[in-house]
Amino acid sequence: MRTPHLTFKHAFGLGAAAWLVLSAVPVRAELDTPTRVKVFESVWKRVRDTHYDPTFGGVDWNRVRTRYAPKVRAAKDDAAFFATMRSMIGELQLSHFEIIPPDAAVDAEGTRGDGETGMVVSLVEGKAMVVQVEADSPAAGAGVTPGKVVRSIDGKLLAPLLAKLHARKSRPAKEQVGVRSLTRALLSGAPGTPAIIEFEDGDTVSVNRRPAKGERSGLGNLEGIPAFVESKTLPGGWGYLHFNVFMVNPSMERIRAAIQGFSNVPGLIIDLRGNPGGVGGMAPGIVGMLSPKGRDDKHLGTMKMRGGEIRFAINPQPPYYAGPVAVLIDEMSLSTSEILAGGLQESGRAVIVGRRTGGMVLPSNIEKLPGGVLFQYAVADFRTPKGVLLEGRGVVPDIPVEPTRSLLSAGGDPTLEAAVAALQRKVSKQ
Repeated sequence: MRTPHLTFKHAFGLGAAAWLVLSAVPVRAELDTPTRVKVFESVWKRVRDTHYDPTFGGVDWNRVRTRYAPKVRAAKDDAAFFATMRSMIGELQLSHFEIIPPDAAVDAEGTRGDGETGMVVSLVEGKAMVVQVEADSPAAGAGVTPGKVVRSIDGKLLAPLLAKLHARKSRPAKEQVGVRSLTRALLSGAPGTPAIIEFEDGDTVSVNRRPAKGERSGLGNLEGIPAFVESKTLPGGWGYLHFNVFMVNPSMERIRAAIQGFSNVPGLIIDLRGNPGGVGGMAPGIVGMLSPKGRDDKHLGTMKMRGGEIRFAINPQPPYYAGPVAVLIDEMSLSTSEILAGGLQESGRAVIVGRRTGGMVLPSNIEKLPGGVLFQYAVADFRTPKGVLLEGRGVVPDIPVEPTRSLLSAGGDPTLEAAVAALQRKVSKQ
């Protein structure tokens, strides 16, 4: 069986793409029935011809076509059609399979725009809770602090939406991904417009959205994705690197420059929280910057397709950073983020700190279909060098940091603090 090296041409689709269009409402003319049928047939055939498992995980794919074809033709509108299509591909019970309507709204109720507030809301203790507030962000300026429970955003009550997600009976990590993506979408909107946020304690704030940070980049048929890289030296001299998505341009050179600039720091922290993935070929390159000569870090794992397999061979990137490394993860560290974190963990090169990742790791393509519909579909599975299947499992942190309301309300960044403490322990033993 052929085992070629991985290049930058091989990409992992954004792991959260399926959730980013959750209940999206297209803002354009309805697709006509013949176009819907063409989309249906294209999707069914693409899965039939490219799914890495010819048994489709035990799903009778021919029977699926027979069951869903009448539903597609009977769909009264696009909302019913796309719901039917999502139900159909949901039969596979895998990540990285999603139907994206043309010009889909970016949030759950049709609001467009990519302005952001600088706050992150996640599922904590069964509630939509603020877990991060970026310094100098509009949210911080409005007085939003971690630990506050969000009741509504722009008048949309979150409890019913969270109940719908919970009713799906998904894995806990997948439900957390859904809440993160839903609340992020609801907080998004046109830059300069206010997000009206009501909290359970009775406070209501107006947060003016700022333009999304980063430089526009693209991945296949997904275009205009803001990508940024941040690096700084923390108190105590620790290096800190954070990037929001795996995009070769503009991010790879900036990541390389940042790691090289940290050559003399006692320890390095790589923050992958909230990073949904991107170009899979970047992970071996980044590991190559952290693998001193003599280490037996040969590859990060293997993705297996119907016609062969591709090994994620480590790409040496000297000069190497040889100090201890900690990687921060959460439920939104998906796809390529899971490949990087899982590989560094399995080789013993880094300590992994935070919340279990979402387990959405399958390599995928995104293809444009009739009517401008986009279809994301997995083309391979992925296993670590020791044979661990991360899909549906995720990366389990070495040092779990599960957010609680009391912990968040106390201030600071408990995950970052735990990582610094772990690096201090490693340095003290050297």
